[in-house]
Amino acid sequence: MDPRDLRSISEVREQLEPFAARLAATRRDEDDLAEIDDLLGNLAAFESGGLEEHRAALMELDERIHHVVYRASHNSYLAHDLDSYYTHALRIWFLGSRRSPICTKPYSSIARSSRRSETAMPSARPR
Repeated sequence: MDPRDLRSISEVREQLEPFAARLAATRRDEDDLAEIDDLLGNLAAFESGGLEEHRAALMELDERIHHVVYRASHNSYLAHDLDSYYTHALRIWFLGSRRSPICTKPYSSIARSSRRSETAMPSARPR
């Protein structure tokens, strides 16, 4: 596993993830919506509280958000490939974070980035 691979993986994900989100926005079903609503509720709880205190839980939520969007695309090949890219990128990230000083990227920026996916896949349920 070479940390330099992260750039290549990121380039592919930058193209495929928006495509998956667009498919998910048009193909989502009631089960997908229920899961998305649950995740958005969890994300809102993080945004109102101390994000830095819950790094592990936020990383888990980030992973769940990505995988739900992949599945909601209802394209099993795309979801499989994106799952694989996500997992590989995460492994490289953890490997790199062990080699370098403490990661300083604020998790609030990750949460805001994940929240943008809400606009790409709005819930059909009235709030």
